[in-house]
Amino acid sequence: MRFILAAIFAALALGPAKAEFPLKRPITIIIGVPAGGGADTVARLIGPKLTETLGQPVIIEPRPGANYLNSVRPVASAAPDGHTLLLASSGFAMIAAKPTNAPFDLVRDLVPVSLVARGHVILVVSPRLQVSTVPELVALAKANPGELSFGSGGTGTLFHLAAEYFKSMTKTNMFHVPYKGSVPALQDVMGGHIDFLFDNIGSNVPHVQSGAVKGLGVTSPQRAVSLPDVPTFAELGFPDFDVSQWYGLFAPPGTPPEIVNRLQGEVAKGLTSPETVSRLDALGNLPVGSSPAEFKKILEVEHARWSYVIKESGLDLQ
Repeated sequence: MRFILAAIFAALALGPAKAEFPLKRPITIIIGVPAGGGADTVARLIGPKLTETLGQPVIIEPRPGANYLNSVRPVASAAPDGHTLLLASSGFAMIAAKPTNAPFDLVRDLVPVSLVARGHVILVVSPRLQVSTVPELVALAKANPGELSFGSGGTGTLFHLAAEYFKSMTKTNMFHVPYKGSVPALQDVMGGHIDFLFDNIGSNVPHVQSGAVKGLGVTSPQRAVSLPDVPTFAELGFPDFDVSQWYGLFAPPGTPPEIVNRLQGEVAKGLTSPETVSRLDALGNLPVGSSPAEFKKILEVEHARWSYVIKESGLDLQ
């Protein structure tokens, strides 16, 4: 009996056993978009870095469709051992911010690990539009209510909601033209068929430089290195217009804090690589590597913002 008691007291003295990580098997990073998209690219940047430091192969597995549910479900139901992860983008926050019947909750159904990268968002206008600054665009919209048009890669996408947020903030009335992707929307801005567009800066650098479109402002805190002459919205008098395309890493619910913190640390370490920084910059993204607590706070702010924008704009996002 005394040997049993001694064993129990010894176990209590040692405290709870630490979760073993990594296990001797591959780590899978699931993404909710087809191969070749932004999330896929970012996942393939951090995957090899995790392989180097954790000593296990990292598999990138695209599971697009069903409003991202195809990628969220397998992670939300996976074993909480750090071997099944989700690399999500800001598009997930749009879906999760639906006022009713949101299909998932990014904080309740998943464990935030780290905000990996943030992308610059730029406002570009057609060269035929007689404006050269954001205040001039606002003045033109107010003088011609309901006449200016803006495009996006689809209803409910980040760039659509960015424009709706801009409308709400500036108290202007402009109409939305949805496209099947940002590329045809940008082409129609260049062709003068629609007036403006919020978009990823990486897709617009050559067109701004050539004069095919006019870049009026970037939503990031600092000016973009690739377009240093384009001011930030904060410089233009819109300090609260904080919109970015981001990519973040999530783990299944119940994943032990020591595994979450280990993953975050390895991701942050990998983001310091000059090669990774250079490749992210080419995509118009900045490395972040935030802590789990910081990422959770960001998600809460994002949820509140987009829930408000969706409600204010009266969008019915099914």
